[in-house]
Amino acid sequence: MKHIPLYFLALLISLGCLAQEKSAYLQKLNIEGIPFNKKTNVIFEDHLGFLWLGTDSGLYRYDGHSLIENQYDVFDEHSIPNNSVNSIVEDNYGNLWIGSESYLIWYNRKTNQFKGFYKNNTSKILGKSSDGVIWANLRNTGIVKIIPDQKAENLKFITEFNYKQENRIWTNEKQVNHFAEDLFGRLWFASPYGILVLGPDNRLIESAFHKNTEVLINTKNNRFIASTDEGLFVLGYGPDNYQLEVLETYTTFPGNTAQNTAFTALVKESETHALWIGTQSGVIKGNRKNNKYSFQHINNSNTPYGSLESGINSLATDKFNNLWIATNKGVKKYTGRTSIFQYTSLDKDLTNFFPQSLLKENRQKFLLSINGKGLYRFNKNLNTNKLLLPTTENATVVKKDYEKRELFVGFGPYLLKSTNYFQNRESFRTDTLKQYSKVIKDIVPINKNETWVGLWGGGIDIVNTESGLSKFKEKIISLLLGKNVSVMLLDSLQNMWVGTRGDGLFKIDLINEEIKTFIPSIDHGLSSNAILSLLETAQGNIWIGTRGGGLNYYNAQDQSITSYGKNEGLVSTTIAGIEQDKNGYLWLSTHGGISRFNIDEKKFVNFGMEDGLAESHFIFNSHTNDDRGILHFGCPGGFYSVDARNYQKSQLLPNTIITKFTVLSNRSRHSKLKDISSSLPLQEDTAALELP
Repeated sequence: MKHIPLYFLALLISLGCLAQEKSAYLQKLNIEGIPFNKKTNVIFEDHLGFLWLGTDSGLYRYDGHSLIENQYDVFDEHSIPNNSVNSIVEDNYGNLWIGSESYLIWYNRKTNQFKGFYKNNTSKILGKSSDGVIWANLRNTGIVKIIPDQKAENLKFITEFNYKQENRIWTNEKQVNHFAEDLFGRLWFASPYGILVLGPDNRLIESAFHKNTEVLINTKNNRFIASTDEGLFVLGYGPDNYQLEVLETYTTFPGNTAQNTAFTALVKESETHALWIGTQSGVIKGNRKNNKYSFQHINNSNTPYGSLESGINSLATDKFNNLWIATNKGVKKYTGRTSIFQYTSLDKDLTNFFPQSLLKENRQKFLLSINGKGLYRFNKNLNTNKLLLPTTENATVVKKDYEKRELFVGFGPYLLKSTNYFQNRESFRTDTLKQYSKVIKDIVPINKNETWVGLWGGGIDIVNTESGLSKFKEKIISLLLGKNVSVMLLDSLQNMWVGTRGDGLFKIDLINEEIKTFIPSIDHGLSSNAILSLLETAQGNIWIGTRGGGLNYYNAQDQSITSYGKNEGLVSTTIAGIEQDKNGYLWLSTHGGISRFNIDEKKFVNFGMEDGLAESHFIFNSHTNDDRGILHFGCPGGFYSVDARNYQKSQLLPNTIITKFTVLSNRSRHSKLKDISSSLPLQEDTAALELP
């Protein structure tokens, strides 16, 4: 696109290149439950997978679990000499170069020491060229060419070529914002006076692009992408001259009311070549299609109202292609590109209420029983709620009847049944089948005439509309009388499983009229007497979610129970809900996030706030799935949907980091333990070696 008048270009862009706001899955960085709220200026991932966070109050190293803080200490000459960090680059030795408010800083990873250069000079690290040279900018000096080395005394700083330059190409402070290397090895520098290129004899040459340029990145087909105070520009270059040609211009973006967008960051995905743009109005994504970019303003669907505060200072993509966002209020991670989680907020008026029961009607519509409110129909596509039956009771549950035509509804102590339920009907009538002295926790129909009702503090009741109860069923009611029934399950072998809170698990064989009780024991027994959820898989095997005892497995063949807890890799031992995806993996909603369990390998993968979950407290026995295999788990104010089809285990090879070694004395068999590092880098599968 060349030489098109700006008013006409803006019209074309507004019609063809703008997109609606896109919902994303953004989660705030939390360290052991404490939000990281520091103003963050830059994020950088090193070759080991550590994330380095440069803030106004120090430099932090994040390993995926914990932070190591580096701050100036007047009594430690090897501490970082300035706390206000604005830029970070790693050299070929694995050491860091850090730009700060008053020093150019070198961090020696081997010695874990910092050293400052050019005291009282604001510095910015511009980048690293293909020959390993680090390029920086010193205010009032210009460009610094740094030749790295492993030893401080061998480091070289070259600045004299700055004095060869004509003063008209500089600002008063000789400020340079960014740098990029083209396909021919030439170096280009972004400055407030435009883009400059380092030519023969180390002289800077003007490129004919004179706009105030903040970021310059190289892309394919001999092109740069430049972010300026006037918009985004795609620039072309050739091998024979130092002039840049404007190929595409973008000046209007979604989510920005001002004519000019203040860009603060720009990164490009390595795989898709999509652009991520940081602005004072949030994050914008640019997708390339039909030789042009279309843009979407990123909204945060992990909050009830989708807000993402403005003030983006820096963006970075890690080895797993996650986007990290540095803001004035901390750090956020974007996992929406391959996220398996989606949060659905029911309504701002329902934020503090729990969906105690989820029941799908179809792909778009759910029935939800909400404590203290009633029975709702929620349309996921339209994001609308419809109150079908109101109640003030705090215990609510909804289930389909045996023929899947009508509904059973438990509101506190009242057992209701619909008489004219239909999926698209906005209201229906109900009859009260029974009123109890205790509240209803679960309802299971076993045939069209008989329904079992679990009662909190009342055991079970069996409602039979055709005949009286057998002596065996009367015995069951008597045995469970007064117990806190929390969940029930009728399996394919006609066993009724009754889980309680405090009295273990009961297996009631309706064919052979036998009752078996499972209570906690060390040898092949339950690991908790509080049962929260039940799921049947193949051959009548039962998975049991407990409070405090993790996941239990009942093997129908030998009638044994195996437990899985924190020792096996489970992050939380309170299992609120269990669902199975179409590939046979279990998904568990817990009080520590969501976990995936590989039944064959007996391995857990745990997901928390860093993986797209803003909620860690899930409601027990509040879960469902649909015919696409999408799983849903209830949590305060809404529910999380899990698209297990998007789960992909990273194929990146793990780094091996030695964290400990043991030195054996020649005179003694006693060993001395030396600590090398207390934490592992940000990788999915990192091995720690202990050497003899």
